[in-house]
Amino acid sequence: AVVSTQSGHYGRGEEDEGPPEDAPAPLIDMSALQRDDDVYSDDDYVPPANFSKGRRASVSAEPLSMEDDITNDRVIHPKTDEQRKRLQVAVKDILIFKSLDQEQREYVLDAMFEKQASAGEKVIELGDNGDYFYVVDSGVLDCFIKINGEEKKVFTYDNTGAFGELALMYNTPRAATIMATEECILWALDRTTFRQLVLLTTMKKKEKSTDCDSALIPLL
Repeated sequence: AVVSTQSGHYGRGEEDEGPPEDAPAPLIDMSALQRDDDVYSDDDYVPPANFSKGRRASVSAEPLSMEDDITNDRVIHPKTDEQRKRLQVAVKDILIFKSLDQEQREYVLDAMFEKQASAGEKVIELGDNGDYFYVVDSGVLDCFIKINGEEKKVFTYDNTGAFGELALMYNTPRAATIMATEECILWALDRTTFRQLVLLTTMKKKEKSTDCDSALIPLL
């Protein structure tokens, strides 16, 4: 297991950057990303050693496969009890986490770390390659997309939500810019673990569909 002793911070949101025009339909319905609860604060941010704010040099196709090993190279970012509780609250209403069993959920939560974004900071930027998926813990962030050659605000994340999944799922550049308008606390999940999360969720849906089909067989 890869263990980091450092943590980071982030903020909350409600919508996501839009998919490319020719992108296939998402594997997972990411529309249910809202949650109503209190705003939290935390300590000063110390970025994990493996966290980079720079651009990825390149992105190659990485299709999801049901044969992928979802347990190798496990990443663990230690957290205090208080951090763990806040993270559990932050993800509890996000659809992609709901189909996971307790062991799978803990695997994913272990890999997430806090990141603090200051007012005016661009958490993700239009055209960049994607490295992280983000869940908002507290704070307000604006979402900008390019319309007729100009970046225009189309959405505001207000202390809840998640964003950044499309670039990771489809290996495409970021389709939007997300900028903090105040101090924010976010939870970040690395590209590899996020794709494993998508795989786990897809497998769960497939198992459920198979179970339903099996139940119908005696009726046919």
